[in-house]
Amino acid sequence: MAETISFLGRDIEIRRRAFQKRTGLTVYPNGMVRVSTNKTTSRAQILSFLSAKQRWLEARLQESEQLKGKYPTKKFKSGESFPYLGRQYRLQIIKGEHPYLRFFENELFYQHPLLERDWSDEFRERQFSAFKRSYRQVAEQLIRARTQHWAEKMQLFPTGVVVRDQKSIWGSCSAKNKISINFKLIVAPLWVIDYVVIHELAHIVRKDHSKQFWSVVEQYTSRRHDSRDWLREHHFETDFLSKKPELQA
Repeated sequence: MAETISFLGRDIEIRRRAFQKRTGLTVYPNGMVRVSTNKTTSRAQILSFLSAKQRWLEARLQESEQLKGKYPTKKFKSGESFPYLGRQYRLQIIKGEHPYLRFFENELFYQHPLLERDWSDEFRERQFSAFKRSYRQVAEQLIRARTQHWAEKMQLFPTGVVVRDQKSIWGSCSAKNKISINFKLIVAPLWVIDYVVIHELAHIVRKDHSKQFWSVVEQYTSRRHDSRDWLREHHFETDFLSKKPELQA
């Protein structure tokens, strides 16, 4: 069982490591707080450290509450909004012969043989997992198509394309020119997805981020900075697709 200490009316986790020289403090997006310190640090010393960091800690906790308010936990119920290609779609769970996912105008239809009103909480959770798998399938098809499109246009052909579930990396290019793209990009506008694909394809000729590399990228997109800003500002739009959502306690 994890060691905790009470401060500001909450339990703060303590992680002790023999090699830890300095005491550190981390506030996670879901509001969890952790102190990392040496095995010899006393609880009185930890409380003193937290008191010194109180104003900083309160500000970070306020930020985490704002994040959770901006991106509430999805319950997978009709009427909720889900992001797709830079837009919000309103979920409609409808009765149909087979499970099916479809985007139309401003609505997202999830079809299932059993009426939603008859779903138990456990059944809804299983269907939410199936829904997220369908989201990933849609993402893989689109990302592979965009990669093929840009590879042909740039005449830069990867040795392989993998669509992955990554926590904090949007894309990568290996030493052997294998491209990996994060499927969660499906929430972003198409021009942002294209930027990530172009960026990784450009690494086939330049493995660094030199001026020469950026000159290749900018031959094919003028929205480099806009795309990076969008990804930074909307990072938590993808949280509902994560195996371990960062905003949930």
